[in-house]
Order: sequence, then C-alpha cells, then structure tokens
Amino acid sequence: RGLKDDSYPLVPTALRDQSNALVGYSSRPVLTSKDQRFLEICALELFLKTADSIGLLLPEDSQLLRKYLREAKNELDFWPPDNVLSLMALAQHNGIPTRLLDWSRPPLKAALFAASGVPRIEPKDQTGLMSVWAFSLDVMDLCCARGKSEPPRQPPFVLVTAPTATNENLRAQEGVFSLAQGVSGDNSAVDRRPLDKVLSDWITERNTSLQNCAWLYRITLPRSEADNLRWELAHEGITMAALCPNFRGVVAAMEDIDWLMRSKGPGGMELRTGPRRGDPQ
Repeated sequence: RGLKDDSYPLVPTALRDQSNALVGYSSRPVLTSKDQRFLEICALELFLKTADSIGLLLPEDSQLLRKYLREAKNELDFWPPDNVLSLMALAQHNGIPTRLLDWSRPPLKAALFAASGVPRIEPKDQTGLMSVWAFSLDVMDLCCARGKSEPPRQPPFVLVTAPTATNENLRAQEGVFSLAQGVSGDNSAVDRRPLDKVLSDWITERNTSLQNCAWLYRITLPRSEADNLRWELAHEGITMAALCPNFRGVVAAMEDIDWLMRSKGPGGMELRTGPRRGDPQ
C-alpha cells in the first residue's frame, strides 16, 4: 500500500477524521457504532441507487442485496456482511468512504501511488517521507495455525477480493482489500485503530511465538525523490495510464511525463547527460 505521506495511518476512509467524510450522506453525526453503521449503509445504498439509475453494471446485484441495504440501517446485525463486499470494493475504488483498505499485490504499483500523491513542486522544496507498506500473509497464516487437536485462531482481519470484470482499475492494479474492523448496531465507541495497531494488539494478546517476526514492513523514501521514482517506474511501464486504464489515467500519465521532462526533472537531466534508455548507443 503506497502512501504519499509516511505519517498517514493505515485507517480506512470511513473511519478517518471522526467519519466526517460520511456525514455528508446524512445529517446524522457519528457518536456511536450504531451511527457509524447507519451512515456507511446510507452511503453504499446511495452509490447503488445512483449507479443503477444510469444503467451501470454492479457486481453481485440482486433483490436480496437491495432489500438488505434498504432495511438494514437500523438493525443490530454485524456490518458489513459478505454479500455487500463486492459492491463496497467498487464504491471504495470510486471515492466512496468505506471500511475497506485497498492494497496492490505488486509492490512497484503501490510505489507509484505513493510517488504520484506527492505534489508537483521542486524536489528541494519537498520535506518528509513517502512510504510503501507490505504485509506478509504467510506469517499471519502461521500466527493463526494451532495444533492438530485445536481449532485455528480467527485472524484479526479479512482479505477481500472483488470481481474485476466490473472494476477496471482493480484489475489493472491487481488490487485486494483488507477488512479489519466490523461494527454492530450498538452504542459502543467506534473502533478507529489503524490496521498495524489492530494486528499488533491481536498478536500481543495471543502471545504467539511469532510476536517478534516481521509480518508488516514499511519502506520509506524522501518525498524529494518522488520525481525520480516516478521516472524509474515509467521505464518499467508503470504509469497512471497503466493503473487507471481510462482517459483520466491517460491524461494523468501525460501530465506526469510533461512534468518529469522539464529542464530540471529526471527526464530533462537524462537528455542532457546521455542517451535515453532504450536508445541505440
């Protein structure tokens, strides 16, 4: 998972900043888990209704799904159930706040998200770090394993995949999602812990033998290197056009190349100091 600012926590959009991004879908403030659940369902139902009204294809659409979203707002059952996750993944990729956290399987694709999020200003004016988080599913599987006579431990999160036929960006980015915190319709406080804290607490509480293993990695790079990173990734064919295969992605890739080829950019420097990659020498 690529982050333009290393100080950003691994918190899903629906849980950030006291859920302010969700409040716009209803006038109801978020005071309890019940309020949080209500607003998340409102946002997802509105996404379904609006997309359906203009004939867009939605994943796993059914009468049961529509009835559930219509009637579940004031129920007490655990949210989100499995039958909404594909729709939730599509909504997440299109800017709707959800409790899913999106990841890319190839690390270089995640790196482009980190670099592309850094504002286009001169490198000398950039401060701070960008980062790529990497998570080891193999180590987590070992943490969940038990002896032959014992049931496996339940992991502290769910790995969510979604249909790529209805989500071209997800297909291009080789994306998956993590779902760490669910919510019930009660009056408890909203759990806003970042994913790394959720995992750390789970491992510590269970006192597993892998407590000191490296199951979550964070690789950082100064934000002043964002242009150089984007230039190197472009030579590997990893551009915003490749990750977002639509006209907006094409324009974003063109703007990136235009910026990188400026006189002080890595492309301009390469032209002045020697042949470009792939040119005959």
